[in-house]
Amino acid sequence: MASPVTAASEPSAAPAPKGRRRWVKRFVVVVAIAVVGALAAGGLWISGIGRVTRLSPDDAPFAYPGRDTVGAPAPVGVPLSFGSLLLGNTTDEPITITGARVLEAEIGVTVLGVQFDASRERKASAVGVLAGFPAPNPGSQYQDAPVTVEPIAVLPMGVDVVVGVQANRPGRWWARGIELSYRRGGRDYVTTYPNTFVVCTDMTVRCEIPPQMPDV
Repeated sequence: MASPVTAASEPSAAPAPKGRRRWVKRFVVVVAIAVVGALAAGGLWISGIGRVTRLSPDDAPFAYPGRDTVGAPAPVGVPLSFGSLLLGNTTDEPITITGARVLEAEIGVTVLGVQFDASRERKASAVGVLAGFPAPNPGSQYQDAPVTVEPIAVLPMGVDVVVGVQANRPGRWWARGIELSYRRGGRDYVTTYPNTFVVCTDMTVRCEIPPQMPDV
């Protein structure tokens, strides 16, 4: 009588050594960091499921009069409104400004906020500098972001970006620039403008631009 034949079982795969698994995980993390860094260097950020593209002032869809810095004297604790940035929408579609932030404001100054006036009916000129914040500029309609900027050919009738600040200690204080976030055609963009302010608490001297204003 033939004896039953027992099928040979396949040898099970041995698990990878723990040291190798840790090495693989570290390699994946390093590659992921390198990819994110490359995207950031190229001006592309991943935020949630969307993408944010960084454009220079020359490539942004706004008419830009150039770098400007507004200086004004004010005692400690007195709010000021600086209109350092005036932009015009040069495209054929509305652009929505979704936010703005002041870059690297010095320790001696407090940023109170950023507001916009993009009304087509605006009759007042750009702020320049005014005491108080929100800016007490009759004829203007300042609001927080988001704000829609309609296409417009004449730059003075674009959007007036106003920064509210106040000195919190004696000295001369400034910031590095303004970063503007906006949406056009379903895509998000950000542009940094080297326009800023200088506030001086010494009322007896001229409030001048620092000799070496840092670039953005």
